[in-house]
Amino acid sequence: MQSKTYFEKSLCESARLFSLCKNQMDLFLLSQAGIITYQQLAYCRLHGKTEAAGRLSLKALENDDLVQAKRLPNQYLSKYYFLTPKGRALLRSLFPAALLDYLQITLERRLPTGTQQIYHRIRTNDFYFAYIVSPNSRPVLWIPEPRLLPSSIPGKDAPPRCGGLLLTSHTKYYTEQDDNTQSESILHQKLRHYQQAGILVEKSSGNILVFCLAFPRKCAPAAKPSFLCIMCFCIFQKYLKGVILGFAHIFVFGLPC
Repeated sequence: MQSKTYFEKSLCESARLFSLCKNQMDLFLLSQAGIITYQQLAYCRLHGKTEAAGRLSLKALENDDLVQAKRLPNQYLSKYYFLTPKGRALLRSLFPAALLDYLQITLERRLPTGTQQIYHRIRTNDFYFAYIVSPNSRPVLWIPEPRLLPSSIPGKDAPPRCGGLLLTSHTKYYTEQDDNTQSESILHQKLRHYQQAGILVEKSSGNILVFCLAFPRKCAPAAKPSFLCIMCFCIFQKYLKGVILGFAHIFVFGLPC
C-alpha cells in the first residue's frame, strides 16, 4: 500500500475530507495546472517513483471519461491530459466551493490551443509540480499566465503576463521560461514590466522572480559503439594502468586494420 505524501494529507485537511483516492488527487492537480503529462505526474511521486503508475492512473481516468488526452504536436508517443465536463462536475461535488474559491481554481478556464502555447503551459507547470514534490508542500495558489498589470490601456497592447504565479504563505514566486531563444533586449523588457508592476522594486520583500531553463531531454545513443572503439578503449585503459604503475615500456600493441 502506498503511503500518502505531505501534500495529499494537507489537501485532505484543507478540504475536510477523511481521505482521497490517487485518481482524485490527479483530478485536483489538473484543476490547478489545466494540462498535465504523465512525466509530470511521475515527478510528483504521488504514484511512486516510476512513470508507469502515473500513466496507468491517467489511462483509467480517460476510460471513465473524466479526462481527455491529445498528442503533443510533433511527438507521436507523447500526450497531454485535461479535464472533461464530467471530470469538472466530479471536482465540484468532491471539493468544497470555499476551497476552490480560495485557490482561485476556475474549472471553465480555456486551455491553450496553439503549439507554442501548449508547450509553454507544460513547461510552466513544471515549477508547480516541483513545489508539490517538496517535503512540506501544501495546497497553495497557482495561477498560469497571470497579468502583471491590473488592466490594459485603451488603444495599446494587452498587459504583459508572466509564466505562472505560485503564492505561498510568505512568498510570491513569479516564473518565466527561457529556452535560450530570447534575446537580451527581450529579457530587459520583461524585467521592466516587473518593475513597472511594482514587483521588483528596491527594499521589496516576498517577491521572487524565477527563470526556468528548459533543456532537451537526454536521448539514448543512436547506435552502440563498434567493436573497434571498445577494443581501443580497453587497450588505452591497460596502457594507462601501466603508466601509473611505472611499467608502460613492457606493452607493445597494434590496432587491427
